[in-house]
Amino acid sequence: MSELDVPESWAIITLPDLVKLQNGQTPKNLPVQCENGNIPFFKVSDMNSPGDGRSISKAAIMLSQSDVERLKIRLVEERSVIFPKNGGALLTNKKRFTVRTSALDTNLMAAIPPKELFEYFWAWFQTVDFKRYSSGSTVPMISFNDIKGITVPIPPIAEQRRIVSKIDSTFKRIEAIEKAAEAAEALLTVYRESLLNKAFRGELVAQDPNDEPALKLLERIRADRPKQQDGKKKAALPAISEDEIPFDIPNSWKWVRLGELASDIRYGTSKRCSVEHLNTAVLRIPNIVNGRINIDDLKYANFDKKERDDLRLQDGDILMIRSNGSLKLVGKTAVVDETIEGYAFAGYLIRIRLQASLAVPQFVSSYMDSSFCRNIIERQAQSTSGINNFSAEKLVNLMLPLPPLQEQRRILATINLKNPVVDQSRSVCENIRNRCQNMRSSVLGLAFSGGLVPQISSEGTGQDLLKAILAAKTNANNSGRARRQK
Repeated sequence: MSELDVPESWAIITLPDLVKLQNGQTPKNLPVQCENGNIPFFKVSDMNSPGDGRSISKAAIMLSQSDVERLKIRLVEERSVIFPKNGGALLTNKKRFTVRTSALDTNLMAAIPPKELFEYFWAWFQTVDFKRYSSGSTVPMISFNDIKGITVPIPPIAEQRRIVSKIDSTFKRIEAIEKAAEAAEALLTVYRESLLNKAFRGELVAQDPNDEPALKLLERIRADRPKQQDGKKKAALPAISEDEIPFDIPNSWKWVRLGELASDIRYGTSKRCSVEHLNTAVLRIPNIVNGRINIDDLKYANFDKKERDDLRLQDGDILMIRSNGSLKLVGKTAVVDETIEGYAFAGYLIRIRLQASLAVPQFVSSYMDSSFCRNIIERQAQSTSGINNFSAEKLVNLMLPLPPLQEQRRILATINLKNPVVDQSRSVCENIRNRCQNMRSSVLGLAFSGGLVPQISSEGTGQDLLKAILAAKTNANNSGRARRQK
């Protein structure tokens, strides 16, 4: 092994000495939309388009040859490896290779390897972590200077082919394991949805004729409707019409609006929070994780007594994410327990405080996580502005099937009995996915240190290969200069 921990038959070369590095450019008069040409003008957003996660061929802007000449755009050739060089996209380590002559915008860079080394270079390039090389304190970025010191290990060409073949075959086996884990997770999702579907249709546990029907309980509560803070009785919510009822429920159940069950529904604070330990911990969207409250990432703010009283969380409160760019997060809930009492909550959350004599918080929270309720929330929250929002007004009018209080508890007990099995199975699937990712890293580590396939002395050396490639590169450059001088 050499001092760089590669076999003696391998060579080491710096990235700029092996490949051509080329920045993209965005000309001033570039059309916003253009689909008439056959030369893609790639932007970072095009790298998110559906595909195989390797190659890239289509862009939102497709230029003609005359467009390229008029705008004086430099092109990159087929099988150029492109990657973001500015902004948060750089930290994703996303990489693609072109399948045709292409143009790049200013936020992309290309590495163009020798054609005979492309497959090997593409496999090796997956190991490059741009986070290690980025500069810029606020906006991450990389330049030629940041990556010029990256070294590339070069085995003989035959060994390169065996390395690439071994990586491909091993990765296919890893992908098969991942797909099996994904299929198992999909079945778990179907099972859980089936469980919740039965629970909220009255099919999960038997009805007990001794339970007080939900309607009678509601009538008693309505007679003494909780007052608002100004002393006035809460306004009655619109009655639920027959046309609004989506499915049948047992006779002892009742369709209600969430506002009928709540004594208080309140937005959180808009006050700026800090990591500094001020007088009150404030729960935010990142603290709502998989139906639970996670306090690993807490922030704090100072509040006066009235603010603390208004925002104070207590055991049994439900916190709901009301606004987010991700529609899948809007409407997600978690129930507060005694360990969280006294915390406050931020403005993108809503606190739902239920009347304990009407509803069990965990029952309502589970219903809000069911596919039926999720569909309602996502449909009403969806926005074209980029920020999806489910307001308090929508929340109070949200319909839900209400069983007798005792039956709510029996339903929860059954769900809680089965949920740990689902959660444990999901955890197994997640561990499998993590191990698959670790296996990929291990395979690549072995591949590019000489440990994945054996070295064969008759195949020559990487040094000889590099000499031939660099000599051909020099000849091509000299020929090009000679043509330009004529």
